[in-house]
Amino acid sequence: MNILESILQQMSGISQSQKKFMVTLFSTIWLVYGKVNFTNLSRYSSLSEKTYRRHFLKNFDFAEFNQYFINKALDSEQTIIAVIDCSFIDKSGKKTEGKASFYNGVAGRPEEGLEISVISVVEVETHLSYSVSVQQTPWRPPTELPKNPLTAQRKRKSKKPTKKKARLCSTPEITRVDDYAQHLKKTRSLLPESVRYLVADGYYCRAKFWDAVRNSNLNLISKLRSDANLKYLYTGEKNKIVAPRKYDGKVECNKLKNLTFIKEFKPGVKLYSLVVWSVSLK
Repeated sequence: MNILESILQQMSGISQSQKKFMVTLFSTIWLVYGKVNFTNLSRYSSLSEKTYRRHFLKNFDFAEFNQYFINKALDSEQTIIAVIDCSFIDKSGKKTEGKASFYNGVAGRPEEGLEISVISVVEVETHLSYSVSVQQTPWRPPTELPKNPLTAQRKRKSKKPTKKKARLCSTPEITRVDDYAQHLKKTRSLLPESVRYLVADGYYCRAKFWDAVRNSNLNLISKLRSDANLKYLYTGEKNKIVAPRKYDGKVECNKLKNLTFIKEFKPGVKLYSLVVWSVSLK
């Protein structure tokens, strides 16, 4: 509790009443049996349900709070990396903000519910993970395609009445990858200074997210698709007459002769390395 109070004292823009509420909130969450909602929190504390609702209408920078807490909890001698991933939350009802179809990794298929993007820091040796920032993925409706003037002119000439149907585009200008990239940009300043690597699954290996990682001065550790277009870099002699040759054919991952052997971690697990050109990521 002393650590919690010391962190709240360091944060700016928080009133004394809000500091007392946050101390009660965090301590009560550890005691609640069942779902953590306003009704259940009021049963396990001296605060009423109305008080919880009123305080939750006020702004509180949880990401900044997590930053102060992580700086106290992390071991400076450990290897620290950053991790980003999404988590699916099952949700029923029709009034929930942001409810849409998201991929549920447990079920292995898209389902109706909510999704949150989570950025954490991990101590590699101890396998301890600390969440830094959590952001709900907004629902984006498909955008309407611009009308073709030639098609509209033909419809005016036609005498038959036609039903108006909105043409929807399945790929809006702002995608979920843009939301994940924006989340990373906002959270970069909250990560420890020693963090140089960001780990993500294969879904994040897209040009938009890759640009955000580079602009954040991080290195991405991820996995490409099995059909990723990779090319060998040309290292032969250069012809001074024509333009210099850049690439030397497509990479075949099942052929290890062009890869550099690094080490064998254990029987059957070997590490190879090679610098190649990714066509999609440029």
